[in-house]
Amino acid sequence: TGIITANVTENDIATLKTLTNVNDNNALSITITDASAAAVDLSAIDALTSVALNATGVGTVTGAADDIVTVATASGITHGAGYAATVNSGTITVAQALTLDADTTGVITATVAEGDLNTLTTLTDANGNNALTITVTDGSADAADLLAVDAITSVAVDASAVTEITGTSAELKQVIAAAGITVAADVNFTVVNDPSEAEALDLTAIDAATLGVVDASQITVINGTVADVDSVQTAADNNTIVLGEFDPVYYTAQIVDPDPVAPVQASEIITVAADSGGDVNIKSITTIEGSYSDINTVLTNAQILKAAAPAYNFNVTGGTSVANSNTLDAYTTGVVTATITEGDLATLTTLTDANNNNALT
Repeated sequence: TGIITANVTENDIATLKTLTNVNDNNALSITITDASAAAVDLSAIDALTSVALNATGVGTVTGAADDIVTVATASGITHGAGYAATVNSGTITVAQALTLDADTTGVITATVAEGDLNTLTTLTDANGNNALTITVTDGSADAADLLAVDAITSVAVDASAVTEITGTSAELKQVIAAAGITVAADVNFTVVNDPSEAEALDLTAIDAATLGVVDASQITVINGTVADVDSVQTAADNNTIVLGEFDPVYYTAQIVDPDPVAPVQASEIITVAADSGGDVNIKSITTIEGSYSDINTVLTNAQILKAAAPAYNFNVTGGTSVANSNTLDAYTTGVVTATITEGDLATLTTLTDANNNNALT
């Protein structure tokens, strides 16, 4: 019944498990050399001796999460700093995962028990190597939270149960592009940018990624080319993008030059103004093209915001009169390109070219 003090020569778990400690007082020095060990076996061997068990050579600890955590926190087991923890029985709680992540630099492989983002976002991955299988159970989610959870595991996050994802257009595009996040084909997106403006291309990209609806009703300014803004409006007409908090719809369109720079059609600017119900800012565009009637509508429509010192180039299609050409020449320091419809010198001599740059046929 006395104490047995000795160094055990065998190092494999299968043999060491046959040891006994009937009187619970033996002081056996034990070193385990198995590359992988079940957590319950390590705990069982630890119970056979009062000397700390040397398990620094064990590269992988397997078993239920409770059992692995017991090994990780046991004062009688000395383990390596980088062991891999593989939960192959049941699931792991977020609290248990946090304990193991703080204890090892190795990979933690497990299925997480919780599914709510409030809890899941507290997970850590200090070494950027955990392989956690995560299923989000919330019906709605913030894009930032999904991205945060995606960042703590190498396994794709299953967010297919989420019916609505809210975030900035940049965050939503990240969620869509993320290989590590699986969303439902018909998930709805809500855009909440601050300030409340969005790029037209971002809105159409988000819309293209789902069979659901993109709620952009909080967006008051849409930036882009005429074609891009028009694509947003088309999606709104098809009820896949929701625009404006008011009825009728109201948003400001910030129109920019296409890339490469090309003329912007006056008729399209007029259409955007009619669709948006709000201001259409064309201060930064270079060239406006169209009939004189359409160009003049753009210039005289107070809803369409023009540059304070206009330098637009005007490409007048279909021919125009001397009087109309002079009106455009007086409006801009840019080039007026047009075919003049009159041919008599009495009228033609009244043409103006204030900036010596017009291209009149």
